Amino acid sequence: MLTYEKDITALTVPEDKEKVANTVQVTYNDNGTSTPTSIATDPTSISLYGVKEVVLSREDLTNQTSAELYRDEYLNEHKNEVQNIQLTVSCLYPIENVHP
Repeated sequence: MLTYEKDITALTVPEDKEKVANTVQVTYNDNGTSTPTSIATDPTSISLYGVKEVVLSREDLTNQTSAELYRDEYLNEHKNEVQNIQLTVSCLYPIENVHP
């Protein structure tokens, strides 16, 4: 077990959390016309963080199916808050014992 100030020499908790998105729409290229998908939402995320809306432009997507798949994957990956924590372990601590 790691002990702060003995084994851990520095701990950083960045303020910039990955942006939450729980209401997502994608515009795609439908034969030269920028066309929006329907809006996808995550009610649980909305209840936790409020409405966090994003509209993504993906002109490389050329059909509704691929645009909606991208929208749904994006929503799934961004519906929850993510925070990265960095820590620096003392050089005296056996590094092979450190696991994520």
